[in-house]
Amino acid sequence: MDSVATTLNTYEQNMRLIGLASDCVFITSSEKEKTIRLLEEKSKEDSCINVTDIFKQENLISDKRIEYLLAFDRHLQIQCNDQQFGMLATANGLASEKEVANALKNQKAYFEKNRINMKIGDILVGNGSITNSDRVAILLTQNRIKDEKLFDALNDLGETQRQKDVINKRFGVLAIKRELVTIEQVNAALEIQKNEISKQEPRFIGEILQETADLSYDDILQILLEQKQFEKRGFDLEKALYTVKSEIKISKKLNRLFEYSISKDGLGAFVKKRREIEEAIPIYEFLIWLRRVGIKFGVVDDAVLEEFIQKAEKKSQINVAKGYPPEQSTNESIQFYFEKENSDPILIKKGSILAKIIPGKEGKPGKDVLGYPIQPDKPSFCVLNAGSCVIKKGHIFFAQIEGRPILKNGITLMVEPVVKKDEIKTIIGKISNDTKDTYESAIVELSGGITQEAVLRCHSLFLQGHLMGCVICTGEINVNGDKNRLMQVLSNLMSNAAKFS
Repeated sequence: MDSVATTLNTYEQNMRLIGLASDCVFITSSEKEKTIRLLEEKSKEDSCINVTDIFKQENLISDKRIEYLLAFDRHLQIQCNDQQFGMLATANGLASEKEVANALKNQKAYFEKNRINMKIGDILVGNGSITNSDRVAILLTQNRIKDEKLFDALNDLGETQRQKDVINKRFGVLAIKRELVTIEQVNAALEIQKNEISKQEPRFIGEILQETADLSYDDILQILLEQKQFEKRGFDLEKALYTVKSEIKISKKLNRLFEYSISKDGLGAFVKKRREIEEAIPIYEFLIWLRRVGIKFGVVDDAVLEEFIQKAEKKSQINVAKGYPPEQSTNESIQFYFEKENSDPILIKKGSILAKIIPGKEGKPGKDVLGYPIQPDKPSFCVLNAGSCVIKKGHIFFAQIEGRPILKNGITLMVEPVVKKDEIKTIIGKISNDTKDTYESAIVELSGGITQEAVLRCHSLFLQGHLMGCVICTGEINVNGDKNRLMQVLSNLMSNAAKFS
């Protein structure tokens, strides 16, 4: 019974520490759920495991913060005990409510300043509110209540008189904790009940308190519900402890008969017979052993295991569990619509699709025989920039002009304007108007001149004459004549560069 009580106390402290860590925002809600799950798994092997070990193993909380949590938990527990101490002191007329309240306030302030817990009994004795004898008397009463709490027995509502006696004491403790009755009233009710033992059907303490302490039916019902929950927890814990002990015994036996191994990729688990088996091994024991060594997923059919356990020879081996690999990710790729390696690529029209980025796809996790997910590699991404005369819309690259596509440095897509030899235009005479798009892609050889009001748009210009008007070129300009308008030409070249960038 002591081991059960110890386990319950450890479980309660672990859950308190998890709750405190969450309240103090040391862990997130998802980390809280993960910690509880790990605690439940590890408790099957070690019922006295401390959650602080899990905090450290999972790198969730630093050592300094764990020390803070433990100190804070001790402080809260002492406060709970000291509040009961204060109620007992007040109920027995040994201290006033004001003295108790001030003592609790001083206790809190001292802890906040020094991180040291002072017990309320020491504070009340120190300030003269109670004597040392009063403190001893209250502590004895407090310990008696503590000893009668719900951890003393694990049975359901009892049928024997002994079980009913335990249940009645529990009921009294809960009624006192809820401040529905006093200690004196409970003791008096227990005395009445003791005197009724000789009767054929002695009453439960709740019935007596309903009569002697005006305990309502609703109060009795709530106490019984709370009592039932504690008893169920005790029963479940006892059952869990029995299960763990049984499984440990099975594991020790099967460890002598079998050995296991797991492949490096975690996708296969294998068991080999150490020796000939002279006794019948139930399949459920073999499955318990697999689970306790960690093999939880992808276990083969019972019939296959049964065949191996009963008929396989010594040192023979079987694949007892199979995981499945992850579905790998698809990397991002680029589809080009022209020949990148061609030294003389063909011309493409304005608006043509030059390339398209095909997005990658995330893979799907696999699962190993231990039940853990196997994550696929992340998809890789491609780098492709839109250079001069190229525009990108979404994942598609378009040509802004007619010309030859170029992939510069393997990462930048460009279009280079090209002029064919048969597009050379020879003009004799002067140009005195706006040529618009007439010579836009041509090489113009002009003998004469360009008047002041004229605008010539071309690819390149070779001029024998005076340049007085405006020239907009994408290529070279050669002037053999009056260069008074050199600044105008340079200005035009700048404008042209801006236009085609």
